[in-house]
Amino acid sequence: MRYVYPAIFIPLNEENFKGYGVEFPDLDTATEGLDLYDALYMAADLLSDVLTDLEDDGEEIPTPTDIRKLQLEGDAFASLIRAEPIPIGTGNILPNWRRCPRTKLKKMMTTIISANGLPREFSSKRE
Repeated sequence: MRYVYPAIFIPLNEENFKGYGVEFPDLDTATEGLDLYDALYMAADLLSDVLTDLEDDGEEIPTPTDIRKLQLEGDAFASLIRAEPIPIGTGNILPNWRRCPRTKLKKMMTTIISANGLPREFSSKRE
């Protein structure tokens, strides 16, 4: 099931960090991004992780607040973020794993394994 939640984006202009903070008021969680693109990506990733945890733990998924009812301050703005819980056993590295062709999936997995520095025996070349 897919979910859509409002997120509040807050421009950050701190001395050692400039970017965007992102809050999900309905889920009492937050993240940040180096720029708006990164903040959007991080928000969708966080939302997916939180929803997965709630579903896995059998907890109730909160009803999203109407975006028009959010209280915004200063330069903050709101946007809707869409995400879906990750099926158990797939990890959060392939959110569209069902639609991914096998060759592309294998290439992505090899890239991920290589980038994470896992031992070579975990990246065997099996078809």
